[in-house]
Amino acid sequence: MKKILFLLAFFTLSIVGFSQDVEKVKQKEIGLTYTGDSSFGMTFRIGNNKSLWRFSSVIGSSSSSKTENDSTLLDDGKYSFYGFRVGKEFRKSITKKLDLRYGLDLGFTYQYSLVDSYGDRHTTTKGNTYTPSVGVVFGFNYYIVEDIILGLEMIPTFSKRFQDNNQVSRIIGDNNEILSTSEINHKKTENDFSLSNQNITLSLVYKF
Repeated sequence: MKKILFLLAFFTLSIVGFSQDVEKVKQKEIGLTYTGDSSFGMTFRIGNNKSLWRFSSVIGSSSSSKTENDSTLLDDGKYSFYGFRVGKEFRKSITKKLDLRYGLDLGFTYQYSLVDSYGDRHTTTKGNTYTPSVGVVFGFNYYIVEDIILGLEMIPTFSKRFQDNNQVSRIIGDNNEILSTSEINHKKTENDFSLSNQNITLSLVYKF
């Protein structure tokens, strides 16, 4: 893994060293992104043709599910996911239609789940997951036309995941009275480094 990052850094510095200087021109970009984990998002960038601040968000998702058996509800779940990234990228022109991109992203994602399970016990499970991250940006831009840009990025990411789960179980009597209640709280923290196809991002933006 370290060898891959070293080769990416060496290749980047080599291109930067041999590329020609280009006059700075102010510009903004707005468009859509698609990541390797099948998530769509939006991106906005502002700066100039050499460096831009970048703001990206995952289009939030919200879903629900139910499991039934002979019209009897067994479980009912609700799920949601949101995320955004803020960073800085630098560009070097390789050819008239191709740019090298490299930089850094700071990110944050939030996941929420709420599941009710029914039976001899009524169990409610709530989950919250918070994930801050740092990503190293490396990629290319291809100018389809002057103002339409197709981008490809690989973003190796270091993240720290904070999970907070709460489960409440109730034993229900024949008259729907609560006979007993138990509660379990569970917290977990994980460190992670990700370098896979899920770290690939495609973008299609309009420059203005």
